[in-house]
Amino acid sequence: MVQVAAYMGVIALAARRTALPPRAQFALPLTVAVLLAAWLAGAALAVYQPVVTPEPPPIAGDQNPALLPKMAVFFSLGIATIV
Repeated sequence: MVQVAAYMGVIALAARRTALPPRAQFALPLTVAVLLAAWLAGAALAVYQPVVTPEPPPIAGDQNPALLPKMAVFFSLGIATIV
């Protein structure tokens, strides 16, 4: 559900920057949110039984600290792309 709200927020921000009339600027994100929520509800209702996955095995030793700077670089690039 958070993803639907995030998509709606992005579309609402994009709709405000268009030359559409104010009514369309309000109706467009609302329509997209309704369609995404309906799609999510349909996907949730399509699964009749809960999916149970086994717990992953524990990682031997500590996690690799060398991956943290790489993750920070990719995260920063993603934020820079959005902004």
